[in-house]
Parts: sequence; structure tokens; C-alpha cells
Amino acid sequence: MSKLKLKMKTPKGFKRVTSSDTVTFTSDDIIIEVHYDPNSDGDTISGSTKYNSAQGWRTYDRYGVEDSFYLGKYGEPINEVDRVLNEEIQRAKKGIEESKSLIGVPQIPFMITEKSRVTYSEKLKSGKCISFTPSGFGIGYTLSVKRRSRWSTKGSKELAKFFGVSSLYIEENDCD
Repeated sequence: MSKLKLKMKTPKGFKRVTSSDTVTFTSDDIIIEVHYDPNSDGDTISGSTKYNSAQGWRTYDRYGVEDSFYLGKYGEPINEVDRVLNEEIQRAKKGIEESKSLIGVPQIPFMITEKSRVTYSEKLKSGKCISFTPSGFGIGYTLSVKRRSRWSTKGSKELAKFFGVSSLYIEENDCD
């Protein structure tokens, strides 16, 4: 395990901090943590990729479910750690760039693109419902122009206007 830590290259523009079971690479807008499973005899590594988007810090982890990437027993070959680090850096840079075009959905904590807003508006206007679900555990939301159940609540005027309809109903879904 320690040999692999020593062999890992620090990506250009990043600082490196090593502890007993984690190597952290940081730049101004990206943090990648490489975690060694102390019970795996060095054959399992997981990692978290975080990036500073236009909306604040984001991660590719699915909270409570899984990390951003894996090497070894459950993922890429263990000796491919440098390649995977570079892929994660590129993925984070892409996430930072894409975040610049995201807009917040009123009343619910989700971000979408303008293209998605138009698509969702058309679905709602045709009487269909749309759903927003978290990537891990959390609360999801189903929006519809008709009240779907007794648990549906009236959405705000701002939310209806955002999607170009006269009114909307929201149903919360426990996603865990």
C-alpha cells in the first residue's frame, strides 16, 4: 500500500497531503481524496472527487451510497491510479464548466439546464409529470399539473411560471 502511495504522481497544479490511509490532492477548485481500505491488503482504493462549481462545492460521490471512483477489487486496475486521477480531474473541470449554465429550479433544491427546462415544460403542458431525484439518499420531487395524490401540495407561483404552466403540484419522495 505505501509503495503505491509513493508511486502516485502529484498532478500538475495540485498539492499533495498524505495521511495513514488517505492521499489528498488539492488545487484552487478541485479536491481529490484517495482512500485506502486498511482491511483489503492494498487491493482496494476508493476516491472522492469534489469541485467548486458556480453554485458552490459539488461532488461525484453519491452520499450514503458510493464514492466517486474505485480501483482494485471493485473498479479499475489498481496500477491505473494515475490515469484515473487524470480522468477525475478532467471530469471535475467539465463539471465546473457545465455548472456555469445551470439554473436553479424554484422551491426545490435542484439545478437544470435551459434545454432541460424547455423539455420539462413541454412534458408538463402535455399533462405528464416530471421527477427530480437525488443521486444518493435524500428527497426527490415529482411535479405535475394535476394533483396526483393526497400528499401532493400546491407549488409556488414562481415554480409554475418557471415551467410555463398556470399551476403545479409537488409530491415529495423519500429516496433511500
